[in-house]
Amino acid sequence: MSDAPCRRFILRYSGEGNAPLQVLDHLERLPGAKIVDRTTRMLLVEGDPHALAAIVAQCPEWLMSAEVQVPAPDPRPKPDD
Repeated sequence: MSDAPCRRFILRYSGEGNAPLQVLDHLERLPGAKIVDRTTRMLLVEGDPHALAAIVAQCPEWLMSAEVQVPAPDPRPKPDD
């Protein structure tokens, strides 16, 4: 594994139908990679960005993007000035 920090990424299958299991097989063998959540066409994966990108590069129907967390707005009303 490289010195890059582990981050979370969304891997999305852009092909037809359900995603093939090829990427899952690669990810399960990748040291330090962890599948956090999955659906039939998407994976939330934690791991080294360079190692994950190398796997996705071998599977052209998969797209990878970094997870972005947006804080929830404050539900309390703001006082009028």
